[in-house]
This record gives sequence, C-alpha cells and structure tokens, in this order.
Amino acid sequence: MCVFQDEDPESSWLLLCEEDLISLLSQFPFQQLFTHLLEMSKKGVYEPKACSSQKMMRVFAFASSLIELLAVGLNTYDSARYRQLVKRIGHTIRMTVCYVSDHWAQYVSVAGPARPSTISLEKLQLEYDHLFLRAVLHVLRNKRLGIWLFMSEMPYGTLSSSMLWRVLYVMQCAETTAPDTLNSTDNTYTCLQALRGAHTHTHNDDRN
Repeated sequence: MCVFQDEDPESSWLLLCEEDLISLLSQFPFQQLFTHLLEMSKKGVYEPKACSSQKMMRVFAFASSLIELLAVGLNTYDSARYRQLVKRIGHTIRMTVCYVSDHWAQYVSVAGPARPSTISLEKLQLEYDHLFLRAVLHVLRNKRLGIWLFMSEMPYGTLSSSMLWRVLYVMQCAETTAPDTLNSTDNTYTCLQALRGAHTHTHNDDRN
C-alpha cells in the first residue's frame, strides 16, 4: 500500500481508499436535490416569480448548512492521499454556490418595490454575500484545490460591490497568510485600505 509523506507508515493502512470515498460521494444526488429545493421542472426550468422572500432565505440557509458540511470533508481529507476527493468536494461547493447565485439573480430580476415581501432585498443580499464569502474562505483554506483555477469559475456577478472588495482582499491574503488565519471579520473599509496599501507598495517597488 502506498504511503504518502504526510502520513504515519504504521497507521496508513487504516485509512479508507480514496476511490471508495469518491464513489460514496457520487451517490448523493446533489443535482436532484437542488432541482427539488429550487422547485425546478423536469426540464430544469423554474419560475422565480413564485419564490417568496421567505423561500429565498430558506434556500440560503440550506445552502449554508450544506457548504459547512462539505467544508468538514475538506478539512477531514486534507492530505495528499485524498487529492481527487478534495477536488470533488470543492466542485460540489462551487456547484452549490452557482445554483444559489443563479436563483438569487433570477429573484432579483423580478423583485421590485411593488412586490410584497416580508424580507427586504438588502437583507437578502447581505445573507447571500456572507454565504458566498464563507464558501470562498473554505476554499482558500485548502491548498490542494488548485485555488486560482477554482476561484476563477465562481459567480462574482451577483455579489454586492462591498462584498466583492472583501472577497478580493481575502483572495490576496491567501497568497501570503496562513490558511487558518483567514477570516471574515474585516470590514469593507479595512479591506479597501489594505488593498490600496498593497497596490502602493507594489507600485513603489516597480519604480525602484
């Protein structure tokens, strides 16, 4: 049995086979799950006008819970032995964000002042922004995902401008900061100041 550098040779035989874990993960019908959650038809079509603000909030809550659960898998199997499994889990996180982002974009496109809503668009946008940020942080904390290829395919167009700056900031920090220290506590102003400082420092270095 192959023993990887980050494993204990005496206990590596106890570890589950990566192919078996991938096979187990592939048995979860994630696509059908979102088809049901978003009330899509069998042809993959759904009617955003039928989605209330409460339903939208439930979609965010479910997606957040699913992402947190998948993130446990990223942490548990963060080793060279499970590189392909980690990529599969990361793909599922991205798929979750993409499904929710598309649904949110459709909801926003039909929402307006005349539409009755118990939860404001601003509140829903805030919930969506933080769901997206948590997903990004989980991805950035795992160095085996091929971060930049992964991050390039995330749906940034549905983020608020303030959260977009925060996401840009944590992506920059991921290059120089230990993964465990990445967090979502920095406010937008702090992120902007840090980005400007980094840009100024880089510009001065180029001039020198």
